[in-house]
Amino acid sequence: MVGWPSATHVAALYENDGLVYKKRMMVSRGRPREIMVEARLLEAVRRLLAGSDYAEVSIGRISEVAGAGRAAIYRRWSSKPELVFAAVVHGTELDARRFDRGGLAADLHALIEHVVALLSTPVARNALPGLVADLQTNPEVRRGFRDRFLQAEQDLIAGILGRARSRGELGTGPLIDAREVHTHLLGMVWAEIFLVADNSAAPAVVDRVFRSVLSTLTTPGAKDAHAA
Repeated sequence: MVGWPSATHVAALYENDGLVYKKRMMVSRGRPREIMVEARLLEAVRRLLAGSDYAEVSIGRISEVAGAGRAAIYRRWSSKPELVFAAVVHGTELDARRFDRGGLAADLHALIEHVVALLSTPVARNALPGLVADLQTNPEVRRGFRDRFLQAEQDLIAGILGRARSRGELGTGPLIDAREVHTHLLGMVWAEIFLVADNSAAPAVVDRVFRSVLSTLTTPGAKDAHAA
């Protein structure tokens, strides 16, 4: 599909994990081995999902490929969905600075571009439909997943909205619910990638989602200024 991430781009998307681990090793000198075990587990998930779908990748197989026991997995993640999501999309610590571009439109565009790139990788395409189906079978796991991962995403969006309000880009009306923006953004990206799948290039998907989300946030005056 033209415009979707190349193998080089996929590797770059996950490079941030390595940076996070390096930083954590510098500030957690007493636990470097634990951090490296975590890195091996995440990489094992990605390797397995590069050629298999979610249902075919078991905790036992991940443990075997990573060379780490099951206990090492369950000390960090309470379920397979949490482990797979952390490996394929993101962990519980998000770097909000990468989406602080100085304005609402720029911040949103950077975030949407990143989400589209992550969810359209071959690994994500193999993992996420099965992961979502798995969550529906266990309400307790779904609640834990929501509290750990989706809340982190909503907090990041709340930061974008807060900065925009402080710059006067959102006016002085009622506060905008970050959860609603998150649902709008993620729902559109999911539909574009996993449901519509009409061979649109990634930039076209980013543009459609961006324009839709931005139009619900900005006042007519702000939208006119952005268009200009």
